[in-house]
Amino acid sequence: MDYDEALNWIHSAYRFGSQLGLERISVLLDFLGRPHDSGRFVHIAGTNGKGSVTAMVASILKEAGYRTGTYTSPHLEDFRERIRLDGRKIGKEEVAGLVPRVKAQVERMTSLGYPHPTEFEIVTAMAFVYFEESGCDWVSLEVGLGGRFDATNVVTPAVSVITPVSLDHTDRLGNTLGEIAFEKAGIIKPGVPVVAAPQELEALTVILDRACELGCRVVLVGKDITWRVEAESIRGQEIQVSAGGTELGRISVPLAGPHQATNAATAVAVARVLGESGVKVPWDAVKTGIARTRWPGRLEVVSERPLIILDGAHNPGGATALVRSLPLIPRRKLVSVVGMLKDKDYRQVLSQVLPFCNVVVATSPVSERALDAEVLAKEARKYCSDVTVAGDLKDALELSLRRASPEDAILIWGSLYLVGAARTLLREKLGILSDEDE
Repeated sequence: MDYDEALNWIHSAYRFGSQLGLERISVLLDFLGRPHDSGRFVHIAGTNGKGSVTAMVASILKEAGYRTGTYTSPHLEDFRERIRLDGRKIGKEEVAGLVPRVKAQVERMTSLGYPHPTEFEIVTAMAFVYFEESGCDWVSLEVGLGGRFDATNVVTPAVSVITPVSLDHTDRLGNTLGEIAFEKAGIIKPGVPVVAAPQELEALTVILDRACELGCRVVLVGKDITWRVEAESIRGQEIQVSAGGTELGRISVPLAGPHQATNAATAVAVARVLGESGVKVPWDAVKTGIARTRWPGRLEVVSERPLIILDGAHNPGGATALVRSLPLIPRRKLVSVVGMLKDKDYRQVLSQVLPFCNVVVATSPVSERALDAEVLAKEARKYCSDVTVAGDLKDALELSLRRASPEDAILIWGSLYLVGAARTLLREKLGILSDEDE
């Protein structure tokens, strides 16, 4: 089996849908020898920011000298982004080698009457096998959806982390912040310390109640760990971090926006909790790890004159973060290329961002869940008078480049499917961005 064949088999499991629950992943991991049992994990849930925190924690642990795995989803451009070792994507030959072994156990499962694992469960199992066989000291593990019944929730981590909770996936997780927070707090394990990013009171109450019930210490970012921004631009920021009123030091955060300062402080809190438990994480590793974090597609500047920025804001929480970051974007006018999925709260998202845009180019990501560009454009005209529909993303990018002067900014945002595809097209068209970590 070569890489393409392996990838095709993985994606063929898409037909089994996205089903929450731990039975299938538990059986599959049992058949694979329980590769997750020997690992040490930082487990990260939340609505927004969990990917950034996962990347920051992994970078810190790598700089501290640990062999570090990272598991995130979804990917932007390349499936292999989801599974990393010391920052490098899993190799094609390693994917091709893992899949037949996992496939054999999936077939064993189904032959015994167990339900077929989902695509995410298969990839999660592959990651656990890869991390075990690679001799990882630590894994920075991002939850896929929710927490309580997510496939990653088979681990007992050293730290459980919950980034800001907002309304998203309401069809699966609940219609209120409290209900969604309950699902996220499902990753909390008895006696395992919890790092909680700043939350709305409704969500925080649920998290604290669950932690108290399980006898867990909670470190509150924004209270126990605080920060202030010393300098900021669209290319990043400098923050001063404190713990209990004592300044820890200044950190360069290569990601822009107030939300990324929060994420960096959350990663610092994780490092301190690990340090208090005897894990050696020097302050220099914290500073260097955060400074070297790469997390593409999140207020990512990919070109100058015109300034071109990519951002995967696709839910109300992400839109709020984007709006708070817009003052950092120098421009005469803002040209917006946007595409959304129809199962997201696109009306709320558009209502937050589009009033700040001078030109809107509506398009659709390549997904069976894509929102029709005409529907998006109709909604966009409530907030902006200059709205155009593009047949596809390539046309949308061409149109935006024609509409923008060198003093303007182009913001390509919305679904990560759109942002990832735009990143690939821009690399090909403008010769910008390198496909790093091959």
